[in-house]
Amino acid sequence: MNDKIGALKSLAERFEANYAQYMSASYDEANTRADFIDRLFELLGWDVRNEQGFSETYRDVVREDKVLINGQMKAPDYSFRVGGTVKFYVEAKRPSVPIKANADACGAQGGSQDISRTKGG
Repeated sequence: MNDKIGALKSLAERFEANYAQYMSASYDEANTRADFIDRLFELLGWDVRNEQGFSETYRDVVREDKVLINGQMKAPDYSFRVGGTVKFYVEAKRPSVPIKANADACGAQGGSQDISRTKGG
């Protein structure tokens, strides 16, 4: 457990040490996912890279899953599942995206949503 806490602190320290770079427009979402988001969820115990070798149906994390939200097809960056059942989705953004001021940038919508997974997702 202390190793995970140390690794989490290391991630935060790396971000703080290179804050200007990570907040620049040139630092993109793909690098944010690889450098920070994937690692964060791995530290939290999620098998982001499917190291257990589960089939698509039973893997812990599915990237770009296909879901129907309020009648529109969406592909959240991460779909987190337990035993094949979706528990939550994560939409990643690069650090410079002001998600509090612009909820549409991360696909957020207030209120209840009708969410359905499509075949194969």
